[in-house]
Amino acid sequence: MRLNKREQLALHALDKIAEALSGGATALLSQAEANALQHCLGFDIWESTTPKGEINALVRGKDIPVVLLVSPIEPTARPPRNCFFPFQIKEYDSKLITCPRCHSRKRVARMNG
Repeated sequence: MRLNKREQLALHALDKIAEALSGGATALLSQAEANALQHCLGFDIWESTTPKGEINALVRGKDIPVVLLVSPIEPTARPPRNCFFPFQIKEYDSKLITCPRCHSRKRVARMNG
């Protein structure tokens, strides 16, 4: 089967992710690879993963980020975004919620699973 450059880029990015999930090195993806995954395969890496700042606890043994996304504007300006898949997350970041009736406040964390 003949593939165009964008499709080849998407498959190469998918290979990087699969290798990282099977115990290889963390996959470093560029914005072009993330866009190719989204347009060719329908897999949006930004929506499918959660950054480190929105996580309270990770599952033991699965605490290494599988994917690092490089900033699209300038790779040297910001560090890569650590991306964690849902099966790696034990507890998401907690949020302060105010009751609309009594105005009491409580902190709620979304659990995975």
